[in-house]
Amino acid sequence: MTWELTHSSAEEQPEALDTTSSQVYNYIRKDFKRIEVTHDEITTYEWEYLECKIAKEDWDIFEEVMQNKSDIAMIEDALCELSKEI
Repeated sequence: MTWELTHSSAEEQPEALDTTSSQVYNYIRKDFKRIEVTHDEITTYEWEYLECKIAKEDWDIFEEVMQNKSDIAMIEDALCELSKEI
């Protein structure tokens, strides 16, 4: 994953996880800062943050792997409980 420094002029802080604004990518964002910017003697504020974009196909694979990992952990816990009863 590559993190890129990004800026946004939106009033509200951008979402940390954005899965809806693009049909191709999901975005993960972190380290939000509200900064002051001056252009032509006019001062405004914008958000500065790190952003990583991940292809939706890769994201789907990641979610599947994480679900499988969660399922395996539940099975392991159940087996441990069963072994205590034996």
